Amino acid sequence: MQPIEIPDFNELMRMAREEPEALETMRKEYTEQLLASAPPESLHRLQGMAFVLDAKRRTAHSPAEVCKAMSDLMLERLKVLQANFEDIKGIANTVNERKDEDYNSGISVQSAIDKTKVVSIFRPNQKD
Repeated sequence: MQPIEIPDFNELMRMAREEPEALETMRKEYTEQLLASAPPESLHRLQGMAFVLDAKRRTAHSPAEVCKAMSDLMLERLKVLQANFEDIKGIANTVNERKDEDYNSGISVQSAIDKTKVVSIFRPNQKD
């Protein structure tokens, strides 16, 4: 599939003023092309996002309201990504702290695993 070539800003502005239907048709075609070229594992999520954006576009009373709604949606998604990133950072820090504690106490993660295996050999009925 060929890359999508979007007209420059001035052309888009001209279309918005003089040919709003043509601009909307182009937007829909570009959205369809983007969805058609999406990897299968991303397609469902992208279709959902396109649906939400279309719903916001239909319920808005002005182009400025559409812009604000989309900006708010992007900010909401960014906050979710940021929270996920912070969670991952926290997990990584916890793992690193435990590694440091094990290293300082002379117990490696592997030796702790090996000791658990040894215990389970000698006490097969004991739960981990």
